[in-house]
Amino acid sequence: MGGPGDAEAGARFPGAYDAHAGAGSGGFRPFTPETEHRIRTRAEEVLRGALAPETYARHYEEGAALSLGAAADLVRQPWETPSGDFE
Repeated sequence: MGGPGDAEAGARFPGAYDAHAGAGSGGFRPFTPETEHRIRTRAEEVLRGALAPETYARHYEEGAALSLGAAADLVRQPWETPSGDFE
């Protein structure tokens, strides 16, 4: 959205998605492959353009380490730093 910390929060989403999409993920419904590719490509392009590579990587890994519950909280309140509910 362009506010302070938005890119950092946004970089957690691909990590959380990669960790929890698919079977056994509590009903997480992925998009069609074509739609997912378009969304993912654009999101990564914007996020990587806004962040240094090491910053993007750090926040991506934070997202990937979140439990499913913490990932859901990230969707509800992306501006808050994850509370450490990691797997």
